[in-house]
Amino acid sequence: MRKRRSGQRGASKDGGQSKEATEKAAADKEAAEKPKTVQETVAKLEEEKRRVQENYNGLQAEVEQKQLVFLQEKHSLQQQVQKAQAAAQQTVADKQTQLEEVVAAVSWRQPKSTTFEVVAAAGVNRHVANTVAGIAVLRITPELFEIHKQRALEARKAQENAASNVLITLTDAPRSRGKEQSTTCIPFDLPRTFPTLAFFDEGGPLHEDCARILEAYTFFRPDIGYVQGMSYLAAMILLYLPSYQAFVGLCNLLNTPSVLGL
Repeated sequence: MRKRRSGQRGASKDGGQSKEATEKAAADKEAAEKPKTVQETVAKLEEEKRRVQENYNGLQAEVEQKQLVFLQEKHSLQQQVQKAQAAAQQTVADKQTQLEEVVAAVSWRQPKSTTFEVVAAAGVNRHVANTVAGIAVLRITPELFEIHKQRALEARKAQENAASNVLITLTDAPRSRGKEQSTTCIPFDLPRTFPTLAFFDEGGPLHEDCARILEAYTFFRPDIGYVQGMSYLAAMILLYLPSYQAFVGLCNLLNTPSVLGL
């Protein structure tokens, strides 16, 4: 009996030691695996950080490229605007030079102080008044300009009616004091006047004004009428002056002895 109890005690003691060894082995294994898990987590975080950094760098490079393209386009547009402004200024300077050459070719008949006052009174700015000083020798009022425009309009309507009415007689034709019929040449000359500008073509911004000025001058001076080439003078003046002032300038320019051949 004593031997059996002693054997049971030994077996119980060996079983307890085996259990403790198993638990210790499991604890050691778990302790050994923890560093691996931490290392894997750190490695994953580093990989994620690297991907995020690469995406950020790519986005930053794309933004910088777009900024560069924008700056290049902006610089190109600025250059185009500067070229356009320079071309416009050069065009204005060329037209001013042409006008001054035309004015310089006129034989002045009045002192500049007198003509400056006349031109300035017509509402022309001081620079243009100084340029055309000396040519305003005819006293032409806005009312006179309107009268001759109206006469030209009535004559044009009468011509149109005569062309459309085959029953009209010679006695119905409007009375003429001279070369008023020469206004029929104006519509053919205007499209050929400075054609590159297109200002005086049919529907152009200055077509009607130029036609009315030339028609009014034809009725203002029926002894001269309209002569081919007058459209260039009227157009040049009309580029710088309003309609009435341009009519005054044209009348005085064509009234000089050098132009009339006197």
